[in-house]
Amino acid sequence: MTRVSRAVTTMTLGVLLAAGSARAAPDLDAGKTGFDRECRFCHSLKPGEAGTGPSLARIFGRRAGSQDNFAYSAPIRDSKIVWTEVTLDAYLADPAMLGTEVNMCIPGIGDEKLRAAIIAFLKHEAR
Repeated sequence: MTRVSRAVTTMTLGVLLAAGSARAAPDLDAGKTGFDRECRFCHSLKPGEAGTGPSLARIFGRRAGSQDNFAYSAPIRDSKIVWTEVTLDAYLADPAMLGTEVNMCIPGIGDEKLRAAIIAFLKHEAR
């Protein structure tokens, strides 16, 4: 490999890495704002504190419908979904994907960036 091609390769990798990290950097402020606007009325981030919706504390890696202190709808309880960034993103985009009996007050969050910010906020705050 020549010096020029090595330099081009290094620059290209640098640009790709920078672009990837810029995209991957979560906007926690937007996530908090989105959570407060879309989620906080029904969900708490405190363990065991259920409102109209279950607590979202430690949601990642938890099976949907598995908290003891909350009465889930049958579609959630029977779904066998494990909450990950991917499953939460799909659910937040369209809660009715599990059926119309799901008791979500919002019809979904269509804005992909907002969903990503909320999920990043939850990963940061709901540990």
